[in-house]
Amino acid sequence: MVSGAGFGFQYKPHKPIKEEYEIKDSKVVWKPYGFELHLSVGFGVEPQVPRNIFAVDLGGRVMAAAVSTSDNGNPKPIWQRC
Repeated sequence: MVSGAGFGFQYKPHKPIKEEYEIKDSKVVWKPYGFELHLSVGFGVEPQVPRNIFAVDLGGRVMAAAVSTSDNGNPKPIWQRC
């Protein structure tokens, strides 16, 4: 049972809330089947170096342009107009 701000409720999260998580924000949302509690949590992650980046530009003059960098031995990015 969790209580605070004048009310209490029972909850069953879809994932366990670990002790090292820092609760940033919470919101109670009404749905047709009942209420939901939305929690925002913060936690540390290990930095990762990407091996491939894919970007899409949806501009006004050009409908779409895409660029992909790849770790296949080619140092130049691959451009493609759609």
